[in-house]
Amino acid sequence: MKVQDKSGRETLQNFLGGNGDVLLSYEYEAITANKNGEKLEYVTPDDTIKINIDIATTKNAPESATAFLDYVLGEESQQKFADWGYRPVNPTVLEANKDKFLDPVALFTIEDLGGWKKVNADLFGIEGGAIAEIEEEAGVSTAG
Repeated sequence: MKVQDKSGRETLQNFLGGNGDVLLSYEYEAITANKNGEKLEYVTPDDTIKINIDIATTKNAPESATAFLDYVLGEESQQKFADWGYRPVNPTVLEANKDKFLDPVALFTIEDLGGWKKVNADLFGIEGGAIAEIEEEAGVSTAG
């Protein structure tokens, strides 16, 4: 059975339901699955990409938005994120949880690959993108 799920969580659920032999997903999905009682072995590859999920306020944001941002990035909230398998961005909390979050040997970013414009064209472009070619060979529709 060939499947193209819409999210990491959907892919994990599909995998845990017995579909597939190997799952490539986000670190937090594996940690959260284990926390929820799933017996899931996961490996952090030596070379892997760091995916940042940014958070910000707008220039004219109300004071409550800034307070929320400060709260989310603070130690108490970051520890709650760490408890659920999300790698903390707060250095103090990350250090306190370093046994849960292994450091890959080589960590790279999208910028190291030439930025989103290049990566989108080279990997995800409908015409000639490497991922599109793999999906077509697997029989998965790449129609947008």
